[in-house]
Amino acid sequence: LTDNVDPVFTTTPAAFSSLCSSPTLAADITAWLATAAATDNCGNVTITNDYNAANLPTSGCGAITITFTATDECGNDATVTSTITLTDNVDPVFTTTPAAFSSLCSSPTLAADITAWLATAAATDNCGNVTITNDYNAANLPTSGCGAITITFTATDECGNDATVTSTITLTDNVDPV
Repeated sequence: LTDNVDPVFTTTPAAFSSLCSSPTLAADITAWLATAAATDNCGNVTITNDYNAANLPTSGCGAITITFTATDECGNDATVTSTITLTDNVDPVFTTTPAAFSSLCSSPTLAADITAWLATAAATDNCGNVTITNDYNAANLPTSGCGAITITFTATDECGNDATVTSTITLTDNVDPV
């Protein structure tokens, strides 16, 4: 007897989607992988897949394709594919909001001090990296030597979620005119 008929998938796993931060993600994927089923005209079928957790998107959002292979006892095989999609709908969280900054307008280290202050903003995300930007522009500093401007800091994760905080730069002038 010869068997030259490929197995037939009776159940192809539907596309899988989950939040990247799901505490049950690994177990949910394992259960999903087990939903693949196939039959054969002559004997048993073994189902394998090429899933590797290391291939999941590290950013917290994205998709990977999983190939399922059904192989019968005679070496005939059939394949199907499905996808795992991870999503992130959680905004980053600021762990450090810069405290209000105040300086004399005549400080010789004013530019360096502001640069160092801007760098104190910090944020984390539930899945992936965060980029922090701000809307500081030296041209917006008070030209009179005293006054305040508001700086908006934005933390953006790799999936496009963002959060904002604000702080102020205040310049003072305590030197009498000559």
